[in-house]
Formats: sequence, C-alpha cells, structure tokens
Amino acid sequence: GMLTSWNKGTLLTSVYHRRTKNKFERISYLGEDGIIYIQSMNVAAARAYGLELNGNYSLSGWLRLTSGFNFFKEEITGSYNGQEFNTSNFSWTNRTSANITLPGKWRFQLSGNYEAPRVMPQGKQLSQYFMDFGASKDLFKNKATLGFNLTDLFNSRIWRSTIHTEEIQTQTSFQWRQRSFRLVFTYRFNQQPRETENIIDNGGGGD
Repeated sequence: GMLTSWNKGTLLTSVYHRRTKNKFERISYLGEDGIIYIQSMNVAAARAYGLELNGNYSLSGWLRLTSGFNFFKEEITGSYNGQEFNTSNFSWTNRTSANITLPGKWRFQLSGNYEAPRVMPQGKQLSQYFMDFGASKDLFKNKATLGFNLTDLFNSRIWRSTIHTEEIQTQTSFQWRQRSFRLVFTYRFNQQPRETENIIDNGGGGD
C-alpha cells in the first residue's frame, strides 16, 4: 500500500492477493420433493487479486468528497454432490459520498454504492446499486442534534442472482428492506458533542 497526501486530500493505493479455503457459498439444489433449496456450505476455494483506491478531497470549506474503488479478479473452484465448478470474472465496487456543511450548523450527506456483477459457484450475482441521504442540525448551543436519514433513496437496493445447473435454471430478486426514513432527536446532558458524526448511520438503518 502507498498513502499520498496533499493540502486538500489523501489517496491510499493498495494491491492485494487473497486466498480462502473452505469458503462458504450459497448452493442451490433440487430436493426429492421438487422444491429448490438454497443453503450456505463451505465447499469452495477462492483466490482474488485486486487494486483498491481510497481517497478524499475537500473542494472547499463546505464540500468534502470521499470515494473508494475496489477492482479485482476472483476465481472460485470446488465441488458439490459430484459436480465440479470452476468460475472466474473481473468485478469492481465503489462507494462515494459527498459531505456538505452550511452556515447555521447544517450538515448534509449523500452517498452512493455500486457493486458490479460477480461470479458464484453455480451462477452469477448481478449488479446492485443504491443511494442514501442524511441531514442534521445542531440545536440549543450544540447540546442537541436533529437528524434525518433516508435510506435507499431510489428504492433500488435489490439483490439479484442467476443460477444455472443441469437441474436448475433460475433468476432471483430479493429486497431486504424498502426505502425508509428516520427522524432522530438527540440531547446531550453534560457531554461535549462530537466534532463529526456519521449522519447517515445515526439512528440505525444498516444491515
């Protein structure tokens, strides 16, 4: 890894090689009752080569950008129930956020996430993307904070996959949680407020 810094930002560049034995993977199989079952099993070995770029940059005193990219090639090998699998592909992910600070102690954050398609032992996990929004304002001489969080701004956070075996041909879509919002009021008794807060995660809403 190498860290580069300048007056308005930093850039961390890293390369990696990762090997995993007995890796847990989602395996689909057709039961004797005709029902398709999905179960996590440690039936695979995986190898990944990648490049990570993580940086932040202050465009001005009120706007700060943070972004992280992960580019990688992944290879998955193994066997289940007499069937061998050997798959590989190139994929990448990104998380980018913009933090805005305005007069009157208003803070805003807009973050976006993207995951490109990637292989699984029996098929492929398709792309996934979503955005979150948050806002907060300090009140009562910084003794209180009012925060608003909107998760999955466009209601697009859907897990999708395809499975292709000799017995199974499926395409699956699943949404953990639809778009939601939360309003949080925090009051601090005899406590100094933190200088920075993650206003997206304030009040929960993560996986």
